[in-house]
Amino acid sequence: ILKLESPQFSLDDVETVIRPPEYQEKNAVVVFADVSNFTAITNNLVKYGDKENEKLGTERLSVELNGYMTRIVSAIIGAGGDVLSFAGDAMVAAFLCSRSVKDENTAGAQRELGNLCNVAIQTCMNIQQNRTIADYH
Repeated sequence: ILKLESPQFSLDDVETVIRPPEYQEKNAVVVFADVSNFTAITNNLVKYGDKENEKLGTERLSVELNGYMTRIVSAIIGAGGDVLSFAGDAMVAAFLCSRSVKDENTAGAQRELGNLCNVAIQTCMNIQQNRTIADYH
């Protein structure tokens, strides 16, 4: 039994305050990206940090990875995509179709999905060509 004793909130308000998430089916191009050779990069940054004596390797790795992920996120969002999740050195992004799933077999929906594939591929190629964390492996 949940008992809330707050003048600003009562159980009568729960339905209006806490709404279940909306569910929508959408066609999308989904992209999985991670940093190639991340273990080797990590090992080299740790050694590099020790040699340079500026920052510890783990601190340098954190700065480099955060900067790299920021550039990737910016590229994805700039191309019209959305970042859905992060897991360590990896992320999942999606480029959503504007049309509903029930229209997926129309010529316009197929064309839009094809265009989104092209946008996603070009965005990934741009990210790969502009990587800077790779300088450490």
